[in-house]
Amino acid sequence: MTKLLKIGLAILGLLAIGSGARAQQPALYLDAATPGDNPTTTWRDLSTNKVEGYDFTVLGTVTHNPGSLSYTFPGNPGDIMQGGISGDEADFDFDTDIGDAETGETNRTPITIVAYMTLAGNGSIINKAENSSGRLWHVEAGPEGPNGYSQMQLAVNNTSNRMLPRWGPYPPRIPGVADGNFHLWVWHTDGSGTRNMPGGTTADAVTGLYIDGSLTEAAQDGVVDGLAGSILNDAELRIGNAEGGSDHYAGEIGFIEVWAGDLPGGVTAAQYGQTRWNGGNPDRGGVVPPPPPLPVAPIFQADRWEVTYQAFDSVLDDVYRLEYSLPPDTGTWFETGWGAIGDGTTILSFDPTEPSGSSTGKNYRVRKLN
Repeated sequence: MTKLLKIGLAILGLLAIGSGARAQQPALYLDAATPGDNPTTTWRDLSTNKVEGYDFTVLGTVTHNPGSLSYTFPGNPGDIMQGGISGDEADFDFDTDIGDAETGETNRTPITIVAYMTLAGNGSIINKAENSSGRLWHVEAGPEGPNGYSQMQLAVNNTSNRMLPRWGPYPPRIPGVADGNFHLWVWHTDGSGTRNMPGGTTADAVTGLYIDGSLTEAAQDGVVDGLAGSILNDAELRIGNAEGGSDHYAGEIGFIEVWAGDLPGGVTAAQYGQTRWNGGNPDRGGVVPPPPPLPVAPIFQADRWEVTYQAFDSVLDDVYRLEYSLPPDTGTWFETGWGAIGDGTTILSFDPTEPSGSSTGKNYRVRKLN
């Protein structure tokens, strides 16, 4: 944006596959306040954007608690929920730019996972993990006293070929999340498959964990950034434990949402979490709240010979994001954090991560989400 000729501006409509049309409803929505007709044996998927809901079988000594509107996971071997009694596991085939480069397909999908839960024992909250191949995506959390820690993993194997950001360095971990109360956890990854950018910089928008409606990411605890292939697999989803793993989550889960692609209204994961938390009183019973409005973006002043914003003509109610790539790699795009809803006028976009509003070391594009 420092020189308009340097900027590659592309208003792109999303494809139906990947980060596209399925984003305005969660790919999976489980709420123990409305668990279905047989809550002791089945947790019903409330999402409405699939031909058939993806329901879970209740196994082991996992129990439904009508009083607390939750399922209790004692943390013993076999205390899990297994998906696949209805629906199709392929609805959760989320891959990355790195995976698409290997397969030649278009399965790149930003993932946002939301869980309203207590935390008493370490384990996988939800995952799609194929034990035979090692390919997986999953989120995990564990307690340490009243505090806790977490990680999100996209992997071809569980050794070096994976992207694994962690949160909750010791001390003090993530404060208060294992105090026996329900907390809202929001994990996000943008579909790029990497966190550390060329040149050794870190893009915070690529992955994130947000607790109880906070707009600030939980303290990071390092990242393994070595994913080099596709994470696609044929496994069914599981809650409480990854197949072949020894850790079993312990605690109570009130609801789980899995969002594939961009969130409704083009909001960030942090903004969605703030609305979903609702001041500690999240909507229950199958009600997904409307997205919060995007904040009005300030306009940076331009120096005499420098343009720090990119103008484009917007369409009423269309949702836009500003993304960047780092030359010479022009095939991988990352979110700047700027977004807007079209009002039918000319809109000025800018890069909020740059003090001047843009960088000569980046290429930019505006992407239309709907």
